Amino acid sequence: MILVVEDNPTIRLVIRKTLEKEGFEVIDAENGSVAVNMIKNRKPELIISDIVMPEMDGFELVTRIRKGFNDPLTPFIFVTVKDEVEDYIQGYELGADDYIAKPFQSEKLVSKVKKRLKRAKIIREFLERKRDKISLGDVGFMYIADAIKSTEKTIELSIKSRGNIGYVYFKNGEVEKVKYSNNKGKDALSRLLILKEGEIIRK
Repeated sequence: MILVVEDNPTIRLVIRKTLEKEGFEVIDAENGSVAVNMIKNRKPELIISDIVMPEMDGFELVTRIRKGFNDPLTPFIFVTVKDEVEDYIQGYELGADDYIAKPFQSEKLVSKVKKRLKRAKIIREFLERKRDKISLGDVGFMYIADAIKSTEKTIELSIKSRGNIGYVYFKNGEVEKVKYSNNKGKDALSRLLILKEGEIIRK
């Protein structure tokens, strides 16, 4: 189920109808305050939200989701007319996963939703040990590291890419030891963050 949070009823309806045509179940809310009350009863698989709204804006909503509901893995996409760099940075720092600017193409919105749902499913299964191996082409190391940090898990990972081997040990969500190829510490971590090929294996 996808939750759409938008104070403009026309835009809210357009987003809802676009997603329903793709087979998604959709519920909607006119602001963050209404959305928070809805989430208490139904947990969405993904949230799409405007930023500027009455009563509770998008920034406060994503903060409540990530901290108040202790929900770090549900994808959160901002739909907004704002394009200032500061807004993008603030949204990501608070826990947003992606942005799409108004006006938007329906195909682009659907593509982002499907991509984020797929990534979230892989990460959740990986953390729940339903799968012990993931492709760096599907989920970059950065997203796995962020998920581990937010869930405060203690995990050891092995990374293989283009003949190079490395490992990362997370203790309570924080990187304690890391090595990749001939690099250690921050240098190794920097290399891991840009990998786009290979696999991550949970030990």
